[in-house]
Amino acid sequence: MSLNILVYGCKGYGKTSLAEYISKYFIDNGYKVMYIKHIHHGDYKVDYDDKDTGRLLNSGVNAVAAISDTRIYINSRDELEYLKGFISEFKDRFDVLIYEGIVNVDIGVFDYVVNIVDDSCRRDIPYPYKEYIEVRREDLISRFDDIVEGIVSKLKP
Repeated sequence: MSLNILVYGCKGYGKTSLAEYISKYFIDNGYKVMYIKHIHHGDYKVDYDDKDTGRLLNSGVNAVAAISDTRIYINSRDELEYLKGFISEFKDRFDVLIYEGIVNVDIGVFDYVVNIVDDSCRRDIPYPYKEYIEVRREDLISRFDDIVEGIVSKLKP
């Protein structure tokens, strides 16, 4: 059974940086990780080093998916068949799935949600979740270790 983590918040609040940090922890500990980003505009570029998908692909995740209203983009470091039919099967192929910017996509219940907020922007989580943490934008980097420890503690029986 995979661990489903949602990183949520406004544009420019550190969602991708947090996703990189979380994925590095799990990769370093032998887990297979997939990063799934919901892109809200049809004209997007992928796999550039300074863009979200490129940053996460370069971090060592096994696969990156970018989803918009008009396209689905998948880049996998494994064989092409690895992600064939991933929409219905991907949870069984990865240990940890990190979702970013998911809006109006029904993927079920998240195991852990991190909502990044500040006084000018706070988004309510529209999905069911088991565990939730709200982090202020200005405290995010200093809380990276605490956030990962919180997620990992939920894995222990």
